[in-house]
This record gives sequence, structure tokens and C-alpha cells, in this order.
Amino acid sequence: MNQEELDSIKGEIQQLLAENQADEEKAFDRIYQILARTFGIKLYFCKIQGKRWAYLAGNDDMITPEKQLQLSKRHGILYDTPSSNKEDWAEILEFLKEQLN
Repeated sequence: MNQEELDSIKGEIQQLLAENQADEEKAFDRIYQILARTFGIKLYFCKIQGKRWAYLAGNDDMITPEKQLQLSKRHGILYDTPSSNKEDWAEILEFLKEQLN
């Protein structure tokens, strides 16, 4: 993936989060669709409530994800590692952290 494509994805994510502040489930579901299509992986977003990670949006039939990452105090992501574009995936995760904090 080139930098222009990566920047386009970041722009879409930023816009979705800004436009859907009142309906975060809708925003995260759309972000899930973009990331699953782009990286070809299973993932889902969670809302963090204390020590509990509750499903928010994404692949709801995912049983055991490979990785778990807290994105902010209130949000996390569970995902399988992509087989390619690992550097781009890491950049997207860092971008999500920045946007949610």
C-alpha cells in the first residue's frame, strides 16, 4: 500500500469519528468495514468498562483473536495479525490511538 492510500484511509477514519460522535457504534462499524476490506483480517472493536471489554462493532463471530490492544481509556481492538502490510497496520493502529485520545 502506498502512502496516498494510507492517508486516504486515515482521512476516512478521522471523518467517521468526527461525524458520528453521538453514534460511536455506527462509526466503529464503518471503520471495521474499511479495515477488514483493506487488510483482509478479522477484528472487532470493544468498549472498555473497568476491566470488561464489551463488543462494540466488527466481526462478531470472531472467537479467539491473536492480539488485544487498548486504543484509549474507553476503546480497544481485538484482531488477527495481517499476513502482509504489517507496517501499514501498525501505522493505522497508532493513528486510531491518536484520534481516540
